[in-house]
Amino acid sequence: MDDSYYLQQCLKLIEDKLPWGKCSTWTNQDFEILSEKISDSSGIFISYQTLRRLFGKVRTSDKYKPQLETKNALAIFLGYPSWRKFIEAHSPLTQTSSAAPEPEPPPVALPGEPVVHTVKKPPFLSRKVMYGFVFLSILTLAGMYYLYARFTKPSAKKVFLSGKYLKGFAPLTSVFNYDVSGIESDSVYINFGGDFENILLPKDKKTITVSYTKPGLYEIRIFAGGKTIAFERAHIMSRDWEGTVYHENGYYYLKDKNKLIHDGRLHLVPGEAEKGGIDIYMPHQKRSMVEYNHIQDYKVDGDNFSLETRIKNSPEEGGVYCYNSYIRVRGWNYGSRVSFTQPGCNSEAFVQFGEVLVDGKYTDLSSLGQDLSTWRVVKLVVKHKRAQVYIDNRPIFTTTYQNNIGPIKGITYRFKGYGSVDYLKLYNEKDELVYQDTFDQALPAPRSVGQ
Repeated sequence: MDDSYYLQQCLKLIEDKLPWGKCSTWTNQDFEILSEKISDSSGIFISYQTLRRLFGKVRTSDKYKPQLETKNALAIFLGYPSWRKFIEAHSPLTQTSSAAPEPEPPPVALPGEPVVHTVKKPPFLSRKVMYGFVFLSILTLAGMYYLYARFTKPSAKKVFLSGKYLKGFAPLTSVFNYDVSGIESDSVYINFGGDFENILLPKDKKTITVSYTKPGLYEIRIFAGGKTIAFERAHIMSRDWEGTVYHENGYYYLKDKNKLIHDGRLHLVPGEAEKGGIDIYMPHQKRSMVEYNHIQDYKVDGDNFSLETRIKNSPEEGGVYCYNSYIRVRGWNYGSRVSFTQPGCNSEAFVQFGEVLVDGKYTDLSSLGQDLSTWRVVKLVVKHKRAQVYIDNRPIFTTTYQNNIGPIKGITYRFKGYGSVDYLKLYNEKDELVYQDTFDQALPAPRSVGQ
């Protein structure tokens, strides 16, 4: 039977497992969270763009087939050790069996008579035959265990991965030297992070390169048998603010800051998105999003900082029904992020600091349902792993976390609708202003930090 049958079964089980309703209604945020859940359970990273392709949110060729490691990750998320085991469990041959004969009814005793059970004796077997059967059974089980370990688990031998040109401005080509010759599995993959697909890693090669065209933090992983066995990071910086308009079938990239500044604010110039064939004013484009990124090395501790900004997401300027407005401070290890929604739509809200992720689907985050049709001041304050979110100087959310976020490496805004940013200020643990931008075209560009 074609592999696509089992893939559709797998995707349907994932849809049923998640209490988010039909996958046709899932948002990009849902796919991002699912990507994190799969990575946490399997150790295999699947980008949210790949998940959108698998679930039919992006038009793809009928010939599109996910790689084995991607299917392994999906199976592990559902509780199976591998994709092969998932297929075995869901094969129609294993799910359909002939009806077993009904057991004979127990003998009925007459009053005062004892019940006599008769036991049929098994046919006679010689000791030699029995010993031979036991020996063959042990040999078969040992062989099955060897094959399972051979093809589903990586060898414990050392794996080497070392990268060059891991920090710089986009576009940047990073070079990775590796050695996976000691891994017994034939299925060893590398993923370069972001939206990159998994690539089968040739054992007879020692070097592989990748060109990063978009700024961001990228996690490079080598994995085999469903487990990450080597890890690197790349910090691809932007020289200034850069924009991306995401839509159902891809994205439109805006690198010229002058096209992102309008009326003294960070705001996509009307008509720019339309050049990429995208009209996010239209209701049918409700899944489109505008994102602004400033990726640099701010030399600020992600566990001790404060960020102040003023944002707006007005319906008159292209807001959509159930809009959201997202702010993310990207740490080297984890992120600090908050997603505000239109009041009444707070099931789509979420907030994260360190390893603590609070999802509005499972928690009452009505405090993050905010009217952003006018300018509102938002603050993120983190002191010694205690995090607070403020709006107009009023605290609306507080949490603590344990794991280190690491140094801050980037700041991201994302809006469903044409959102705007009036200003941004970033302070370090001593409350010293480290970076600011007022988005005034009359002023020189803000200084580049960490260079």
